[in-house]
Amino acid sequence: AHHTFLLLAPACESPGGGEQRAAALAPRHSLRTAIDADELLHTLRRMASSDQAGASQLKSLTKAVGSAFSSVSVLNASFRCVSGPLALSEGTSGIDLLKVRKAYHTLVFELRSSDVIATLGRATLSICDELAKQRVPTDDPENLCVFLVLFENPLLLAEHRTSLFPGFHRALQNLISAVSSLPKDSQRLLFGWLKRLPSEYFGRVVDVIQQFVTFVLTQPGQNRNDASAAVLMLRTLWDLNREMEGILPEWCFHNASVSQSDDLQEHYRQWNPQEQSHVFSYCRFPFLLDAEAKRRLLSFDAKVQMESAMQELVAQTWRQGLPVEATFEQLIQFRVRREHLLSDFCGQIWWRVQNKPQCLKLPLSVEFVGELGVDAGGLRKECLQLVLKQLHERTRLFVELEELPGLFWFRPTDNYWADGWKAEDFDPASELELHSSDWVRHLPEVAGVIVGMAAFNGIHLDLRLHPLIYRFLVRRDLSVCFDDLHGMHPTLQRSLAAVRHGGGALRALALTWVVRLPGADADLDLRAVAAGAPLSSA
Repeated sequence: AHHTFLLLAPACESPGGGEQRAAALAPRHSLRTAIDADELLHTLRRMASSDQAGASQLKSLTKAVGSAFSSVSVLNASFRCVSGPLALSEGTSGIDLLKVRKAYHTLVFELRSSDVIATLGRATLSICDELAKQRVPTDDPENLCVFLVLFENPLLLAEHRTSLFPGFHRALQNLISAVSSLPKDSQRLLFGWLKRLPSEYFGRVVDVIQQFVTFVLTQPGQNRNDASAAVLMLRTLWDLNREMEGILPEWCFHNASVSQSDDLQEHYRQWNPQEQSHVFSYCRFPFLLDAEAKRRLLSFDAKVQMESAMQELVAQTWRQGLPVEATFEQLIQFRVRREHLLSDFCGQIWWRVQNKPQCLKLPLSVEFVGELGVDAGGLRKECLQLVLKQLHERTRLFVELEELPGLFWFRPTDNYWADGWKAEDFDPASELELHSSDWVRHLPEVAGVIVGMAAFNGIHLDLRLHPLIYRFLVRRDLSVCFDDLHGMHPTLQRSLAAVRHGGGALRALALTWVVRLPGADADLDLRAVAAGAPLSSA
């Protein structure tokens, strides 16, 4: 059965006096099973602007709010769009969320009635409890609209919570539990509505869930396990956001409480990306972590791997009967001469890559031959920065993009040595131990190891690679498309785009189909690359 509630009707003036005038000024009530948003807003704003709103009117309004906003059936049938189809569909819920937001705003912020706010809070807690206990047949699409209305409630947001609604966290917990326990078809329909919402309404849902996670993690006496259901719902919203190509920016999904949590390292220990572990860990949801949190986790992971590599090396040395201390120092330390810095450092790196690649996970330590000093972090940083500088000066490995100054790309050539330098200029007969002169024939691989070692040891290098390179690092199977060319070579992309839409006028242009890629020494014939395929395929 539908719940009924009271709705105030405007009082009318009577020319009579005495009892007739009092009767005319008394509020009139009507029984409804749905909220007429326009009539409700009109009545509320009339009361808010009137100085003569009596106690009886406010009492009736409070009762009406308590009855209406605690009823699932009433909220499901309310705030309907005036235009458009009445029937529900996968594309629309039929709810006018702007009217919902205006109604809540008027009730909470314009009336400024503590009784109304307290009653609205109790009604919200009651309806969320009813939904969580599954007293409503949620397999019926008609009963899902209430979730859209509840997420608009400003009392669920941190900046609007008051002492008049102390149970907001229980309401949120029940609301999230109710969404999580919906049948699969109902969940698919509800989240289908959410992903088609404008960003301000989709963002409200994300904000409400985020603030519940923050409350559970920051307030004393809360069970932190209660945040797991909310995090799982955030993952669904994150997937919807990616499916719709970014309704919200990524930072909206970052959670400061998770990123700054003292338990983050323990969550990282519990998380194993190589296994399908069912242990809950925030590291399974990287969208929650900001850049600083991910940097700390990378540093922690490097430390764990360094400790593991050191233990493995000590055990291996014992098994081989070698002196542990001497062997360990030989493998962990790079001895370089300043006058042959590039050759010494790169040669030792390539020897380790070829013979003991596990040594690359040891902490980096550098000794400059003939100089006193203990590497506490400064020497290794200086060494890597000087090596990178010489790679720029003496090789042609990187090229700065002309149209994007400051960003580097790999030069498409086999001749990596700069003018005035050649492989023979570097001392191939180094007297240093653990050195390989073959590094000169594997310069790109050596440069990659240097950058990797710097990141592994927490050393920041001034190497501003194009963002597309990092996309390759994250997604090894990534395939580029025509639109990616705009981020690297805007002029070429615009020219080719114009050619693609040129239609039958292409033959009259007498095009050569030859381009010069950034850093290339020779022109590239696109006809040879396409091998007879249409330009759109090339």
